[in-house]
Amino acid sequence: MLTIEKVLKDFPSNTDISQLANLNLWGGGYADVSLISQMKNLEVITLSINQVKTLKPFSNCTKLRELIMRKNKISDLGELKYLGNLKHLTSLWLKENPVAYDPNYKQTVIQILPQLKKLDGKKVSEIKLLDQNLKQQQQQQQEQEQEQKQQEQQKQQGKLEKHIKVQKKREKLKHNKSKPFARKKPKTKKKSEKQVHKSNSNTLSAVLLLVDELDQNELQLLANKVKKRYKELSLLKN
Repeated sequence: MLTIEKVLKDFPSNTDISQLANLNLWGGGYADVSLISQMKNLEVITLSINQVKTLKPFSNCTKLRELIMRKNKISDLGELKYLGNLKHLTSLWLKENPVAYDPNYKQTVIQILPQLKKLDGKKVSEIKLLDQNLKQQQQQQQEQEQEQKQQEQQKQQGKLEKHIKVQKKREKLKHNKSKPFARKKPKTKKKSEKQVHKSNSNTLSAVLLLVDELDQNELQLLANKVKKRYKELSLLKN
């Protein structure tokens, strides 16, 4: 606990603590510093490496310009409200307090204490700029991810439409092959040849419709099959 004796150990014994402007209480291990509420003329105070859990005692220090409280136990961003009326406070150090690890720490401090010029030794203007750049990068990344997602969806849609189209043509080819032809006894040789030609023409048309939808591997298989069939027919003809 912070006492008057501990405060005045480096000052004359008759010093009025309410008139102190600068105070260094670094590394004292203090948890209760409520005595500071009586020091209304404080301008700079160092309380690093202590056990302080609240900023309430500083709410009466209306002349305070710099508050240095590294390595304490401040864990709630709500404690910042006790510094809200300190219009002269331009420099605040809360680094290595639990509250400083909150992802919204810097943004919240700057919002509640717009009079600050420095936070944890860094210029507030630089912090704002870095935060703005980070938000822009995040937005650009989100836009890129969204665009990639849309492109992938369009690609998948295109594949699906192509697959459906190929399936329809295959069904049509299958239908043409299985379609029954009138099996009337040909009266003349000439008529029989016409029927054969018509059947071959239907098959050829169906095959040609399918060719445009085949990929490279499928076309290679078809080419090999055609060559093989051509050789077979050539042998039969000879």
